[in-house]
Amino acid sequence: MEWDDIYQLIKCQREAELVNLFEQQLIKIGIKSFGYFQFNAQHPSELNVISTYPQQWVDEYIAKNYLQLDTTIPLSVVSNSPVPWSYAKQCSNGKAQFGFWQQVKAHKLNAGASIPLSNNKLQIAGLGCAIDNEAETKWLEQYGKQLEITSTVFHQKLCALKSCPNVAIQQLKLTHREIECGKWLSNGCTYNEVGKKLNISERTARFHLENIKLKLGAKNKEQVISKLVAHQIITP
Repeated sequence: MEWDDIYQLIKCQREAELVNLFEQQLIKIGIKSFGYFQFNAQHPSELNVISTYPQQWVDEYIAKNYLQLDTTIPLSVVSNSPVPWSYAKQCSNGKAQFGFWQQVKAHKLNAGASIPLSNNKLQIAGLGCAIDNEAETKWLEQYGKQLEITSTVFHQKLCALKSCPNVAIQQLKLTHREIECGKWLSNGCTYNEVGKKLNISERTARFHLENIKLKLGAKNKEQVISKLVAHQIITP
């Protein structure tokens, strides 16, 4: 993980600068194009998209309301980890959804993964990434964790710049012990190792780290770390 890249995202003061830097960081790990989306579940037609996909595909996606057919969306809502597009295709049900994936392929977006970015059931956010490597699972094993952290920091920073309601980084009320647990977690420690470092039980360490997840609205360890870094609470 190149933490210098993460700090460059955090330091961005303009949306255009942030998006450009994010795109360059994704290119470095083999992502040829991406689509970031954010919308309110009660008003899905108000879809906010930042994308480097072919513009024709983006226009078609919005005009034909593919949001309702895209199986990566519901999977991202319930998933705690990146969703390979090959798996999302397998979850398709019915002619319309299979037709959607045929259109994806027609625009030469043959392989990729989608990253869940929000733990809020109303404010849905995620990132779709197209790659040339069709061995999606193997690619995710190599770059998945880095992608989760980078995209989460991008999402948090973008929302801070836009002042997105219910999504932007808020003033957090973390206890001193929770911050200590977060620091050791960012150093790669397991729950058991965090407990030993702080002379507390594994159960207590797990309790503190689960509290952090709740306060941050994070789904997994990678989102916890990236949000703590984005909020400049810890420095890995």
